[in-house]
Amino acid sequence: MDLSSARNFQKIGYIFVIIGAVVDLLLIPETFGFAIILCIISIIAAVKLSAFGKYSDQEFIENKGTLLFWGILTLITSLIGGIFTLIAYSSIPNGDVATTTSTSSATTANNNESDSGLTIEKAFELKKAGALTDKEFQQIKNKYLNN
Repeated sequence: MDLSSARNFQKIGYIFVIIGAVVDLLLIPETFGFAIILCIISIIAAVKLSAFGKYSDQEFIENKGTLLFWGILTLITSLIGGIFTLIAYSSIPNGDVATTTSTSSATTANNNESDSGLTIEKAFELKKAGALTDKEFQQIKNKYLNN
């Protein structure tokens, strides 16, 4: 999966964590205060997860561990929110933003006749990250091998 999928799963998880906090608030009288603890955890988690919406792609990747922590913690307060948050965590590609660029930008770099700095190694990283198709990678590779 790519970074945009991770962002979408994170947003869905965030929404379910907020729903979980509201449900916990409604259950406080019936659970003799246990829901207060869950509600506090949900509110803190919602605040922490909302920050991911403001992160740049690089910051999103760098805070992957934070997403894992809150994903696990929200499993207790909002099972569905926690599951979506953990799916978001597992959807984040390894590496940095350079390896998670979109196919369109990689194709544009490939089609640019001037030396764009795209090497075979960089193209391979983009292919491995899912930003390039096999065909696009072969085109880049052939371009360098034929020169």
